[in-house]
Amino acid sequence: MLYDNAVCKESITLTTIPIYYLQPNTRIFVTDLKSGINGEYIISRLGYNLTYNGTLSIAATKAAGRIY
Repeated sequence: MLYDNAVCKESITLTTIPIYYLQPNTRIFVTDLKSGINGEYIISRLGYNLTYNGTLSIAATKAAGRIY
């Protein structure tokens, strides 16, 4: 909640193979030079697709570096 109200929101959505140990409120580091994404993000939502070629959808918000 503190991250949501302290800084401007920058959010991303990723689709990847399932990573089962991830959970909401976990800090992850994401780098993608092609799309210009670089930094630490807090996972806000996870969605698993449990089919034979299952995928994981991650919604995350940019983490504030320092809050005064």
